Amino acid sequence: MLLPKYLNWAVRRGALECIAPDGTQHSFGDGTAGAFAERPVRMVITDKGFWRSVTGKPHFAFAESYIAGGITFEQGDLKDFLRLVVGNLADRDSLPKEKLTLLRSLWLKNSLRKARKNSSFHYDQDEALFRLFLDSDMQYTCGYWADGVQNIEEAQAAKRRHIIRKLRLSESGLKVLDIGSGWGGLSLEMARDHGAQVQGILLSEEQKRVAEQRVAEAGLAENCHFALQDYRHHKGQYDRIVTVGMLEHIGKAHYPTYFRKVQELLAPDGVYVLHTIVSLNPHMSAGDPFILKYIFPGGAIPTLSILTSSIAKAGLHIRDSEIWHGTHYEKTLLAWNEKFQANRAEAEKIRDSRFCRVWELYLLGFAAMFRYGPIGVVQIQVTHPRGSSALPLTRDYLYA
Repeated sequence: MLLPKYLNWAVRRGALECIAPDGTQHSFGDGTAGAFAERPVRMVITDKGFWRSVTGKPHFAFAESYIAGGITFEQGDLKDFLRLVVGNLADRDSLPKEKLTLLRSLWLKNSLRKARKNSSFHYDQDEALFRLFLDSDMQYTCGYWADGVQNIEEAQAAKRRHIIRKLRLSESGLKVLDIGSGWGGLSLEMARDHGAQVQGILLSEEQKRVAEQRVAEAGLAENCHFALQDYRHHKGQYDRIVTVGMLEHIGKAHYPTYFRKVQELLAPDGVYVLHTIVSLNPHMSAGDPFILKYIFPGGAIPTLSILTSSIAKAGLHIRDSEIWHGTHYEKTLLAWNEKFQANRAEAEKIRDSRFCRVWELYLLGFAAMFRYGPIGVVQIQVTHPRGSSALPLTRDYLYA
């Protein structure tokens, strides 16, 4: 399919102008001001191959061309373009099968070896790179933009507090397992401010190094530990278990194994809290060959129906489920991108300009998806069938 034909099909509302490699100009959309994008977009395409043909994965072809420098913008920017295209696609009543690549499910099998390799691909990059766009606590999941929250620092602090309240760390000395503990921010707060005995497990050597350094600096070595270990190998029993932004790396084939392991590790009166991106459309979940190649190999986003079914089949009960509007993650991603762009020169020193284009496409592409696509964030509280005594009957305690 020629690119003009595809864009004519995809962009019905708004205004997109493309300047082809031969200098000719092509217009798409109905010209509606403010439809999806805040301003009209004029895109300059110098990549002749991209202009002449588009495969069954047009968004991936765009990504490859943009990363290589074959696409620039004279009016508007990448954020405007992505909002325009994703917004139009999400606004359609139905999509032909070949157009579902942007929104379809990609279920992959993550073996023990592959899971470690996939984690290393993304998270074992230089710590300094992540500090160029994350908050000071290095929280790499959706912030909670509650009323009064003004910036990413406050949003991430609010997210940690919200999760900790759901864990009900009401007494000191509770044993907590943090599966996929990242750079350790949540684990440290639970140990420092709530007297928890925290064990974090993760697959990234770089994240473990940073987390252990933070523990040492905080003087919490007796209360907070981290191990380089796959969840499938972990043993023990815990009063509380938490997973934040890790389930997206598991893959559908491993949900039964994962939740059976949670069931095995959770004490009879324990509480498990799951925080994950989720598809709100039961027939599809967000999967993308660009993300799989450049950002998160092996990644997949679960549907809400698959999550609830998998939890139930593991012999666990859902006690509460809270769905966050996609705006929470859109604002988080835009805040990350703003900081990344402010530090772009430093990022290019660490990597190169091509990497920076990959990263901004990743951040802004996901922001557009959370703005218009059928995805959001869900937090689920789980217990054993008769283990709900630790949880109040209402949500009042979350906002006290």
